[in-house]
Amino acid sequence: MRGAVSPPAALAVPVTTGAGEPLPARDPILVITFCVILATLVFQGLTLPALMRVLHVRDDGSEADEELHARLAAATAALERIDELGGVGWVRPGTLGRMRGAFEWRQRRFAARAGKIEDDGYEEDSRLEIPPDGRAGAPGGRATTD
Repeated sequence: MRGAVSPPAALAVPVTTGAGEPLPARDPILVITFCVILATLVFQGLTLPALMRVLHVRDDGSEADEELHARLAAATAALERIDELGGVGWVRPGTLGRMRGAFEWRQRRFAARAGKIEDDGYEEDSRLEIPPDGRAGAPGGRATTD
């Protein structure tokens, strides 16, 4: 028990016994509790970066790479589902077109970041431009509400 539980537990030790006498071990309990917290949380937390440098622990970028590939897979799956929904009668063609355009843009963006395709300027896509007033509208020129 350290951190958030230890101080309240140590402070919950009664000041006096049932007979009204002062509890003789209360002060050492408080001191030991706060020393343990200081040593285990503060000292270890402050020395961890130095230890990582000594042990040459580095971020290999694999987490960001995994996230990028997961986003690319999600965009691809979304496009497949949009194509499936094109065959049902209750989805509006305009909605399908807008969603397909958005996810094709995301797929291009993530594929370019992953190095699978040449960067075609996906970051400068006109749908993402913010007008001078600072309010971005919806793709297709429709206004959005706050």
